[in-house]
Amino acid sequence: MARYKHASKSYSLKKENSWLKYLVVFLLLLNVGQVVYTFVQAPNQSQISKYEKVIHKKDSKIHDLESEIKFNKSQYKKLGLESQYGYGE
Repeated sequence: MARYKHASKSYSLKKENSWLKYLVVFLLLLNVGQVVYTFVQAPNQSQISKYEKVIHKKDSKIHDLESEIKFNKSQYKKLGLESQYGYGE
């Protein structure tokens, strides 16, 4: 009888520690995942900065075109041709 009690105790200890093993494995995998994610994420940051530069260039070009339209509108208004070019009121 004592042998079976001891066996059941060791089995219950193994059973209690099994969730701990799963937790340790899960945390290790999570850590590995974070390391991989940082290495994968680093190039994406450079791509983001590249696209931000492109967007900035496009925004400056749009701003230049808007200022050119305003200038043309004022010139057409001075010449009296604003209604002919669609700048009429």
